[in-house]
Amino acid sequence: MLSYFDGLAFGAADRVVRCNAWIDQAFDCYAMNYAYSGRIRWHGVDGRAIWLEAPVLYWSWPGPRFTYGAEVGSGETWDQSYVTYRGARAAAMARRGLAPHQQAPFVAVSDSGRARNLFDALLACLHQAIPAVDEAVYLLEGLYLLAHAPPPAAMDPIAAAIHRLANDIRATPHLSWNAEDEADHIGVSMVHLRRLFAKQIGSPLHRFVVLARMQTAAGLLRRTDLKIKVVAERSGYPDVYHFTKAFSAEHGRPPAAYRQQARRLGSGA
Repeated sequence: MLSYFDGLAFGAADRVVRCNAWIDQAFDCYAMNYAYSGRIRWHGVDGRAIWLEAPVLYWSWPGPRFTYGAEVGSGETWDQSYVTYRGARAAAMARRGLAPHQQAPFVAVSDSGRARNLFDALLACLHQAIPAVDEAVYLLEGLYLLAHAPPPAAMDPIAAAIHRLANDIRATPHLSWNAEDEADHIGVSMVHLRRLFAKQIGSPLHRFVVLARMQTAAGLLRRTDLKIKVVAERSGYPDVYHFTKAFSAEHGRPPAAYRQQARRLGSGA
């Protein structure tokens, strides 16, 4: 581990697809959150309540009491990722202004594709058998820099369609995504779609689908007791053998072993 990245230790990190929590507490750590979709009821320190409309980055830090989420009985949910962290580097980030907060600890995200790619990569680093902490610190700082960035110029219709496609794949990776059908829908050739997708999203289309499915599977394995067959189906793999082979290639161990290790780490064993 490079000493440049010292002073920041990560804690909990995950994605919650249908979050309906109500948060009303003070924290002893820092947290970065990104809501992909939905909306969140936010109560400021002055007592006023507003709606945070996704896509939105929002954060918390040690000390004050934070009150936000889905009010009981509202039926509201949102899709988000989060990561917690602490240490001298984390404090310095806040003190020197990289992590903006105090008055309004949230910012609307105009480049939602970039924010999602950064957070997906951050979670992937932290969920490895041996977490890639240096790279995770780099990605976290990238998210904070994005929170400071001015809105980008409006995307052209095809570029916007590519980003919508990426978001749809993330939301429903279990579907059968066909490059030819998507190219017809957007109005470009299949070769052009693949070239544009790789350029704008940063990953080839086929690889992006695989990563979305693997992330969904890993989340289900960590958070649920669903049978491996059900996890496979919900991740887009009707055949358990092919799912196990693909998951093992991506995570370095089969689904059952991944679940066992995640449970051990979660319990502090």
